Amino acid sequence: MNNLNFIYYLYNLLFMNNIEKEVYDIFNKKKYIKFRKKINIVDVGCYKGQFSLSLSKKFDKKSLNKMKFYLIDPNNKHKNYYKKNLNFNYQFFNYAIDDKPESKKIFYINNFYEASGSSLKGDSFKDNKYMKSRTIIKRFLNPINWSSKMVIKKNVSTINIYDFCKKNNLDYIDILKIDTEGTEVDIIKGLKKYNKKISIICIEIQGNKNKIMKKIDFVNKALKKDFKLVYKKRIWIASFLTDIQSYDFIYSRVLGVCFLKDFPA
Repeated sequence: MNNLNFIYYLYNLLFMNNIEKEVYDIFNKKKYIKFRKKINIVDVGCYKGQFSLSLSKKFDKKSLNKMKFYLIDPNNKHKNYYKKNLNFNYQFFNYAIDDKPESKKIFYINNFYEASGSSLKGDSFKDNKYMKSRTIIKRFLNPINWSSKMVIKKNVSTINIYDFCKKNNLDYIDILKIDTEGTEVDIIKGLKKYNKKISIICIEIQGNKNKIMKKIDFVNKALKKDFKLVYKKRIWIASFLTDIQSYDFIYSRVLGVCFLKDFPA
């Protein structure tokens, strides 16, 4: 395990919420496995697929055989990592997800630690405290290459969830996980009527401390008709030496598993 992989492992172990366990418990409580011949799990902002990998390990072999994981990320550099480390049924899609039809946009990548701050909007990099503190941490952990750029830009393909599902003949989603470092409102807007075809939404909502409540209110209002908020917990590490706040939310469909057969018009 190289230094950055070890940092990522330690970072998740010490500072991140055990969201996979929460999703698994909700999924089991609703008994979704009994109602499906196939379980569709969409991991938006998958990075190295850690959420999907951790979740997959919680299911027995019989249940896992029903599952297909759709891994979505605008950075395709980890494809070989997936092949070596992900031993479940998955397909990788090289997209950034937003609210617009398929197009091309600029994606901002944290050149030191991709899992933190990389997004279509690059909001983290607009936070002075974030940039100063992470530059210091970068110098400490990577003294040889500390002078390299913190942020690099990349042209990526984008699509919204509604069009993605239609394009890939995905009639429903059992679990939708969203972790896109600040663009979650756009993704929720891009669901259109497809939110009626989703059973569980697991979403990280992140933003400046002065704007975060507006984002949370938008997501709550957008989902309240079809979903119940069943889990909320702050991710405290996101606020360490920054003006950023971040929360994990899980929404569960009010009427249980989604049985709609036709793709929403």
